[in-house]
Amino acid sequence: MPQAPPPSFDPPARERLDSWKEIGAYLKRDERTVRRWEREGMPVHRHMHAKKATVYSYKSEVDAWWNGGGQTRVEVPGAAAPRYRRSFWWIAAGLTLVAVGVVAVNVTWIRNRWFGRRLAGEIGSIAVLPLENLSGNPEQDYFADGMTEALTTELARISALRVISRESAMQFKGARKPLAQIAEELNVDAVVEGAVIPEGGRVGVTAQLVQVRPERLLWSERYERDVTSLLVLQSEVARAIAAEIHATLTPQEQALLARTRRIHPKAYEAYVKGLFFMEKVTPEGITKSIDYFTRAIDIDPTYAPAFAGLADAYNRAAIQNYRPAKEAYPAAKVAVSRALQLDDKLAEARVLAGVIKFRFDWDWAGAERDLKSGLELNPNSSRAHLGYSSYLLAMGRIDEAVRVARRNVELDPLTVQRYVDLAWKLSYANRHDDAITQLKKALEIGPDSADAYGRLGANYAAKAMPAEGLGMCEKALDKHAGSFVISECGRVFVLAGKQHKALELLKHYFAQSAVPQYQVARIYDALGNREQALEWLVQAYEARAPEMCFLQIDTLSEALRFDPRFQDLLRRMNFPS
Repeated sequence: MPQAPPPSFDPPARERLDSWKEIGAYLKRDERTVRRWEREGMPVHRHMHAKKATVYSYKSEVDAWWNGGGQTRVEVPGAAAPRYRRSFWWIAAGLTLVAVGVVAVNVTWIRNRWFGRRLAGEIGSIAVLPLENLSGNPEQDYFADGMTEALTTELARISALRVISRESAMQFKGARKPLAQIAEELNVDAVVEGAVIPEGGRVGVTAQLVQVRPERLLWSERYERDVTSLLVLQSEVARAIAAEIHATLTPQEQALLARTRRIHPKAYEAYVKGLFFMEKVTPEGITKSIDYFTRAIDIDPTYAPAFAGLADAYNRAAIQNYRPAKEAYPAAKVAVSRALQLDDKLAEARVLAGVIKFRFDWDWAGAERDLKSGLELNPNSSRAHLGYSSYLLAMGRIDEAVRVARRNVELDPLTVQRYVDLAWKLSYANRHDDAITQLKKALEIGPDSADAYGRLGANYAAKAMPAEGLGMCEKALDKHAGSFVISECGRVFVLAGKQHKALELLKHYFAQSAVPQYQVARIYDALGNREQALEWLVQAYEARAPEMCFLQIDTLSEALRFDPRFQDLLRRMNFPS
């Protein structure tokens, strides 16, 4: 009679967590965190027979580790704080008796030095990595991305910190790179990471601050809030991080971080979706973003960020030539004015007010006031640096423009357009070799950047290297360059003796539903057709084309620039002397 098999002692299948993602979801943490916890002793098993070993854990083992001290090791050592606090006060009391009649004891310094905590100044730069969506529903990704952006914005108010832009940090969404490598690529001292679990009308958030050199957990916290309190939560997390790293806050920054208000959950959801679609920078994306921002405003007419988002969507629609400037900018002005009525300390709205005055109103003094005010309210804002550096360029303040654009690269080191923008401003300073260096960096990050290839072409042409310029412009056009870069390449083609190619680009413009008048004028100028160039510049002036703000400094031909009709355009635009 065959012998019965021995009983299995493996836990039932429902007890098993079959991936890092399942382990993270069980502990309500992101994958990167639980991978680190394995080094702290959390029990994790591996299927070594697989080509690439997969992991699994048992809930009972994880629970035993957590309840047996794992939580204390991975969270901020709050349980030990009372013992430290009692020891500290005994020591401090003795020191106070000794120091009577001298000065108050610097107790913070003593506690930091005696108990191994950081001293102020060790962390001067930080990045908020994409918060992970642990809801199990990929359609909720926009919510986690919105929380990432909001937390970045809150921390960016702190001038003592260099806070990496959301655009660069989002490059690591879903990445499984070691923290040390991420920190090196972003050039930061610390990162914030965590996860979001939206459920019904509530949301769970975990956040932790990790120093990367050496790697160690500095702070960790779990929150559960009603969705209406999300704005309060974002400020609370930012204040906790600022306190942990001993960041020096100005009175204005303290007041900004202390501001709280409740928000309608549906309004917040529509606002975050608006941000998501606006970043796509396509006609369809901009249209959807306008719809979502409008929906957020309909739900909560007192929510200032939704008005600022709507203004930004209209601004981008005009700059990208998706909508006529005379249609888009009046709508943007109404929206940004309402945003500032509701919240005059909203940095995004203040920056947009400056951009509109610069691009559309040609109110040069007002534009600078608003752009500088926006930078004061959010000294780490990449959009504010972009807007102000472009304003400085248009005013002919080239060295200042380069300095601000270079700072923007530091804040947003993994976004191609920041390098392209810096190169553009360097070219106006006749620093073409430096510009080419920046554009090559851009192509290392984004090998398919049409704008980078087009700008390379223009800089090679400026260095009397027409063959190289021609090759770069061919690549730019193959990759569907934007209208401004197309006009740059039209001029490169003329310099290389390829006038017929420049004429083909004009046909491309004329085939568009909305002809970019300013760009057409630039190509006609390169072709030596001054009359057509002037005619199209007048049309651009009458249409309030957003590019007209650069008319004073654009590298147009001397024959055009000295024409009395061109000089009359400059006078009518009231450029400062």
